[in-house]
Amino acid sequence: MKTARIVQHWLIPAALLSANTALIHLLYLLSLNEIPFHSLYIFLCIIGLITGTVTKSKHILIAANAAYWTILFLVLSGGIA
Repeated sequence: MKTARIVQHWLIPAALLSANTALIHLLYLLSLNEIPFHSLYIFLCIIGLITGTVTKSKHILIAANAAYWTILFLVLSGGIA
């Protein structure tokens, strides 16, 4: 029961926030005339976030959130070109 509460009250809202941020980030990258390679990573993270939200899988939600925010910080720090 505690796992279901954590998923519904913490992980799904975090995934929805991350998916919204990732979608805006992806749309911004696609609005540029060039398509950077890390937009593929962001697209895959969006797919993972949506899959985790629909299936309500704790492990997919945690992995997709961690992957997106790691990629976001790497892109902002200049680690992924």
